[in-house]
Amino acid sequence: MINSQNKEVLLKVVNLKKWFPMQHGLASLFAKEIKYVKAVDGINFEVYKGETFGIIGESGCGKTTTGKLIMRLLEPTDGKILLNNEDVAHIKGKELKNYRKNVQMIFQDPYASMNPRFRIRKVLEEPLVIHGVGNSRKYRDEVSKQLLESVKVTPAEDFMERFPHMLSGGQRQRVSIGRGITLSPSLIVADEPVSMIDLSTRAEILAMMNNLKREFGLTYIYITHDLSTARYFADRIAVMYLGRIIEIGSADDIVDNPIHPYTRVLINAVCEPLPGKVKVMKDIQIKGEIPSAARIPKGCRFHTRCLFATEDCINNPEPELIDAGNGHYHACSRASYLPAFKY
Repeated sequence: MINSQNKEVLLKVVNLKKWFPMQHGLASLFAKEIKYVKAVDGINFEVYKGETFGIIGESGCGKTTTGKLIMRLLEPTDGKILLNNEDVAHIKGKELKNYRKNVQMIFQDPYASMNPRFRIRKVLEEPLVIHGVGNSRKYRDEVSKQLLESVKVTPAEDFMERFPHMLSGGQRQRVSIGRGITLSPSLIVADEPVSMIDLSTRAEILAMMNNLKREFGLTYIYITHDLSTARYFADRIAVMYLGRIIEIGSADDIVDNPIHPYTRVLINAVCEPLPGKVKVMKDIQIKGEIPSAARIPKGCRFHTRCLFATEDCINNPEPELIDAGNGHYHACSRASYLPAFKY
């Protein structure tokens, strides 16, 4: 477990926002008021060097957009992204190219994340060519073979000349992970890296990623909707809802002692048999559907679905994260009135 008191902050996100305008072109000129989809709406967190920081939430909560903002695949609307205390939120050109050498991404879909016309040799050597690492084909081939060995795609010589369609889904994702560590980055953003992989190989790939973290000194941001893999793989977890972080803490604390009612709903949605009995999902229920990110409810943005919401939840300003101790924070002003959490 990562101890924040003696760990170096690698990445710090401050009031990060990404608002997408709903009107474009000429329509925006004649609109009385431009409306926005607030995909990410002012989030703050730190990632410590050497840890795995999980971001979880249901579809549409903004977790993938957060990953793309950190990768600088999207331009932030507002806020700061500090890597090693240097703001990279709006860098361009050569600075951005150097930044992407240090921060890499593993995408969700192993079938779409590599050029189908490239042989595996070229898939792995492409980052080296783009960033001018190595001056010979022999050197790049050796690096590619070592990467395949590291991600357990062996024997490496048998795979170097294959095309992506000749590999299984699990093998493709392993190659994608290998490509992600080609340039020895300090941070890897892994967006649902095992969600499209067979259940039988998910734990195997996550265990391999843990080994790579130790071997190469990596730091991960692990984006997922799967709370069970997040607990297994992450040191700390941030829970997102409608563009905001509503709870953050150690993985064990989030799962065993959740505070925010939304987090408790997520946990109770995981059908996880316990020895000798089956988990009974009767803790806290919710109502209705998730609101549109273009029409964020005033006050606490979860109040439209929360059975414990009061007029204060609607009329008061949106609650900031409250310190619950031991690095555990939540954004629920009614937390002390909720029934004790139970399985």
